[in-house]
Amino acid sequence: TIRRRKNIHGADRNAPGARWTVFVFIEPAAAGRHKVILRVTDIFDKPITLEEFSAHISRVGDEKQILPGVSFSETAPGEYTADVTLPENGEWEVRGRLKKGLEVVLIAQKISPLMPK
Repeated sequence: TIRRRKNIHGADRNAPGARWTVFVFIEPAAAGRHKVILRVTDIFDKPITLEEFSAHISRVGDEKQILPGVSFSETAPGEYTADVTLPENGEWEVRGRLKKGLEVVLIAQKISPLMPK
């Protein structure tokens, strides 16, 4: 399986801000569908359980144009997955809001650079 990932938030222990990181993965699935996976870990690469999670896939530059029929569900501790068929036209991104305690991370990650070639 080809796995590509993008680190959304740095996990420098000395930097101010969240002490956890979000990675976005895409894995090919059957019939043109893909699994879009968000993995949330602490600075020691251990899964993080969030208090709040919301994410969707929208067109780059127009976050109101949301790809219909996509819902993320928690598939493992700190892992959220959606099965997606992406339209061939346009660029799409994962946008989300993740919260643990007082720390909130907003993400916007283009999907096209992560797609299997």
